[in-house]
Amino acid sequence: MNIPQTNRQPVELSDQETANLLAKRHPQDVTDYFATDPNPDIRNLGRLALRRNDINDLFALGDLCANRSLTDDGRLLVFYVGKTVIAYQKALRLADDDLDLALARRAIRNYVDWIVERARASHSRRNIAVALWALAENEDNTETLRSEDNGVIQDLLDSYLEESSTKPVKATPDETSNGEDFNDISQLDNLSDSNFSNSLDKPLTGSNRTTED
Repeated sequence: MNIPQTNRQPVELSDQETANLLAKRHPQDVTDYFATDPNPDIRNLGRLALRRNDINDLFALGDLCANRSLTDDGRLLVFYVGKTVIAYQKALRLADDDLDLALARRAIRNYVDWIVERARASHSRRNIAVALWALAENEDNTETLRSEDNGVIQDLLDSYLEESSTKPVKATPDETSNGEDFNDISQLDNLSDSNFSNSLDKPLTGSNRTTED
């Protein structure tokens, strides 16, 4: 199964239009999850998204992060799994028509299902832990939560206990400017509850809508 994508594209701007927008400083340029990303494509679109109110930016950011959430050797990077979930959840909260609502719900559900599938296929405790985190992030979202998720969670817990803790997956730094290990499962605490969930409560710049429905 390929990495799920919404295939939404951001509004195209000329180089001059982009430069003009980015020339204006924004207070969240140094704190936003996407505007500070090590990947230049994600970082640039993240900075643009702060300056305009376009749901397509959020879908596109989710797709970009999803494409970076799996390494060539099959490791799930919680850093980008978390950012993917954030982008699609923000799109869900910003959506104001049936088409965007349906797409955002489908994007979240398909991505979480894909994460679970990859975790089951990898036989890695790290990947299973990432999948459990992704499911837990979805627990409060009644629009994308399914009753069968309880059974999936139990299966993953059983798999986690069955896997040998003496055969950890070798974690190598992702290609970033600071060489952080984006597969470090200890980052789950930083990506959930306080930081990631709080980011969903912040209003999108330039929009009268907030993340609270």
